[in-house]
Amino acid sequence: MIEKEYFIPEISDLRVGYECEELLEQGWHTWKIHPNAFISTYYKQKILEGKIRTHFLTRRQIEAEGWVFEKDAGYAMYTFSKEIDYPIPHWELSFNNEVHRITISSFISEADTLKRHYEIKYSGGCSSINEFRFICKLLNIK
Repeated sequence: MIEKEYFIPEISDLRVGYECEELLEQGWHTWKIHPNAFISTYYKQKILEGKIRTHFLTRRQIEAEGWVFEKDAGYAMYTFSKEIDYPIPHWELSFNNEVHRITISSFISEADTLKRHYEIKYSGGCSSINEFRFICKLLNIK
């Protein structure tokens, strides 16, 4: 099976900080939308022509965000962890790169009883590093 590496984003996906690639005369150029960018009909046309693409989320991108690879669970499923001091000391991430889904869970230890409380904070689609960063931001994972 040949795995698709890229997808064409919707115009509504483009926002400040969005990472994608644009096809120029010299080939594909990686760029990030900056705060002064204006999403115009130019980009709408480029998307319709298939000249803007976004890389699907990869294991390497997750690791670059500070997550530690734990194991390859098979069937395109990977697990990662991230330690943070406060308010949640430990996060766990399951990533399926075939269906582009993630599950982020938190583990909180109760200091007086040494019990660990497990809670799923997000489970759903995550196509690219853009969505991944947004989900982590909403969950206050730094």
